[in-house]
Amino acid sequence: MFPIQLNTNLKAHLILGILMGIWLVIFLVIVGPYDTAELPMSIRFQIMPPYGLLFVLSYVVIIPLQNWIFRRLKKWNIFLEILILSFSYFLGLLSCFQYYKSGIVNGDYSFGSFAGEIYLPTMVILSAILILGRIYISRKKTEIQIKEVVIEPQKLILRGDNKADVLQVLPADLICISSAQNYVEIHYLNNQRTQKKLLRSILKKIGQQVPDLVQVHRSYLINPTHFIAWSDTQNIQLGELIIPVSPTYKKTLLAVI
Repeated sequence: MFPIQLNTNLKAHLILGILMGIWLVIFLVIVGPYDTAELPMSIRFQIMPPYGLLFVLSYVVIIPLQNWIFRRLKKWNIFLEILILSFSYFLGLLSCFQYYKSGIVNGDYSFGSFAGEIYLPTMVILSAILILGRIYISRKKTEIQIKEVVIEPQKLILRGDNKADVLQVLPADLICISSAQNYVEIHYLNNQRTQKKLLRSILKKIGQQVPDLVQVHRSYLINPTHFIAWSDTQNIQLGELIIPVSPTYKKTLLAVI
């Protein structure tokens, strides 16, 4: 059976039910089906709103059942959609007929005539809008979930000894850090172009701020994800850079590239 998306949020379905109930009342007031056709508009506005309320209730009460079925089966498809809406319509038929026969409306139709000539034709028209509404809220939920999952990665904040020595960079964009006397030279990508920045600090201190880097030389820490190839037995190509590799650290490097 063809699978479909499902929104299990009760609030979303309550809003949808209310909108459908309002639409139903307007439709009934304007059309005035069968034995209400001769009634003036003022009377229709008095007797039709309860039909909308009963529809809202019959729709909302099936949502917990719908969600229970979805949790048990871990899926939703067209067959289940038809089944749950049919159950909602059946509850609506029973409650609407009771109201129709009450002292407020005093309807003349039998249950069969009411169901076949008034209720079902109205539900067929309403179903098209209701199904579109259910598709819409299901897709909106999916869009919200996707937005929640897509989280911006946090930037690293590298700080030197001076307060002004600060560099913010995405972890994936950091290429390497090299020692330069009393400074460290940080190579990183910015808009896919290699940039560098000097910070007054020592390699060990900066390396503690970025524990995922790998030491390949006493003067170099690298991000192994930027490894391209060995230039020779003692140097590697890291992006656009050529980085020396000491024999002491070669085994460690080979384990991560």
